[in-house]
Amino acid sequence: MDKTTNQLGLNRALEKLRGNFQEGLKLIKGLEEETRLELHLGEMDVKQAWAKLEADLSKAEHQALQEAPAVVDRAVEALRSVRDRLDGAPAKSTAKPARR
Repeated sequence: MDKTTNQLGLNRALEKLRGNFQEGLKLIKGLEEETRLELHLGEMDVKQAWAKLEADLSKAEHQALQEAPAVVDRAVEALRSVRDRLDGAPAKSTAKPARR
């Protein structure tokens, strides 16, 4: 093998290596872009789920505040009824009616 043949072989090997390197860089760049997009879409999904959860929590809080007086009144009435039975007195209602 002479020097020229050796040089040609080396040049071909280097070109092939550069081509493989460029292909690898393209693959990395493509995967990076896909991953960035998936992360963005995933973040959007999480943000949407959070917004829905916040709205649901707000509704639940509002509903609880609306219903709380009636629930408390019923609990007080039940407790007074039991207490009156323990005291031997007839059960009587002294709870204030719930406001709506």
